[in-house]
Amino acid sequence: MIDRDPPGEEPSYNNFQAGWATVKLEGYPSAMPYFEKYLELRPEDLNNFMWIGRIYLSLSNNNRACDLFLHVMESDPEFADGVGPARTEILNLRSRLTLRYEEITLKLIEFFPDTPQYLMDMSRFKFDQARFDEGLDYLNQYLSVRTDDLFALSMLGSEHLRRGNWDEAVSAYRRILEIEPRRIDTICDIADVYYQQQRIDDAIREAKRALAIDADHPYANRVMGDAAVPWALNKFAEMYPDRELEKMLYDFRMLMKRIADEYYEKAKADPQHRSRANSQISYLSQFFPQANDRFMWDPDKDYIIPFPPPRQ
Repeated sequence: MIDRDPPGEEPSYNNFQAGWATVKLEGYPSAMPYFEKYLELRPEDLNNFMWIGRIYLSLSNNNRACDLFLHVMESDPEFADGVGPARTEILNLRSRLTLRYEEITLKLIEFFPDTPQYLMDMSRFKFDQARFDEGLDYLNQYLSVRTDDLFALSMLGSEHLRRGNWDEAVSAYRRILEIEPRRIDTICDIADVYYQQQRIDDAIREAKRALAIDADHPYANRVMGDAAVPWALNKFAEMYPDRELEKMLYDFRMLMKRIADEYYEKAKADPQHRSRANSQISYLSQFFPQANDRFMWDPDKDYIIPFPPPRQ
C-alpha cells in the first residue's frame, strides 16, 4: 500500500487519495493516472514503484511495469520490497518482452557487472540475431571470467568454425578436452574441423580416438564415415596406381559399401545425422545392390585388406 505523505506534501498525497477513491469506484485501470502522478512527484519512493509496477502486471501492461522496475534498479540495483527484489521482476519480464530483451540485458550488465551470465545471455541473443561480431565480443568477455564453461567454449569453437578460423576452432575445442578429456562430441568436433580442411589423416585419428571411447557413438561414426571416403580413395590410388579407372572405381565402390554399412548405419541412430546417413547409403547402394564385397577396410589399421587379391 502507498504510504501517506508527511504534512506539507499535499500534491502527492492528494493524488494518492484520488487514486484510491477511483479504485473503489471504477477499479484500477481508471485509477492509474493518479498513481502515475504520485510516482512523478515521489521518484524516491521505491517501495511504491514496485507496488504500482505489480499493479501494471496484473493489468497485463508489461511494458509499463518494466519501466517502473528499471527505475527501481537504476536507483538501487539490489532493492527488494516485502514481495521480492526488482531484479527478479525484471528477469521474469525479460522472457516476455522479446522486443526489449536487448535493452533489459544491457541494463543488467550495467547494474550487475559481477554477474557474467548476463554477458552470455547477450552473446546468445546476438548470435540468434546473426550479429556475429557482437556475439563473439560478448562471448569472449564472458570467457575471460568463466574460463571453464564448456558450453561457452563449444560456442566459441562453433563460431570460429563458421568463420573458417580452423586453428582458433581447434584451440577452443582443445580447451574443452583439457577439462573433460573423454568428451566424445568435442573430439568429433575436432575431427570435423580437420575433415573440412581435408586433413584426412588427422580427421581419421581423432575419429578413432572417439570410437575407442564409444564404438557406437553416432557422431563419431558419422565423422569416421565421412573421413574414410577420401582417405580410402587416396590409399587405393597409392596401392594400385596403374589400375584402369573403371576397375578402380568399381572396387572403390565395394569398399565404400562396407564403410557405409559399418559407420552410417550407426550414425542413423542420431536424428541429427539420420537424413545425411540415409542419403549416403542410398547413393552408395545403387552401385552394388547384389555385389559381394571385394575389399575390407579395417578402421584400426591404416591400410586396406584385399579380399580376394586385386584383379589383374
